[in-house]
Amino acid sequence: MKRLLLLLSIPVYFASAQHGANLLIATLDPAPVIAASEAIATPWFVEAADVDFGDGTPAEFKLKQNYPNPFNATTVIVYEVPEETEVTLEVYNALGSKVRTLYEGTRKAGVYKETFDATDVAAGVYFCEMRAGAFSAAKKMILLK
Repeated sequence: MKRLLLLLSIPVYFASAQHGANLLIATLDPAPVIAASEAIATPWFVEAADVDFGDGTPAEFKLKQNYPNPFNATTVIVYEVPEETEVTLEVYNALGSKVRTLYEGTRKAGVYKETFDATDVAAGVYFCEMRAGAFSAAKKMILLK
């Protein structure tokens, strides 16, 4: 797998056009941009973009933020594993008590997703923790009922 880190320093403009349509404009010209709605757009700067030219295998371990968040009843947790390893994905409440083990076992390199069904737990703040080898990460999740 070949990966290229693309460093960009061009202004990217985001504006709302008529009827709520969104318009994204990238330009090398630092002068203000007139959007389709005749309003001057607000500049946002893109610092870096990671472009993958390989086979889709993740480059590093990563636990992504659950979606939706906040959630009601169920939420999806996506994580990336760059090499075959033992993976544990667990959910804890705000007091640190384990609520559920979503996955425990060996995963090959790839991108995975698990669904957390919280229909049987109280509303509140929860944490999803991923452990894989020396890697460990946690994400805050908010359950609304």
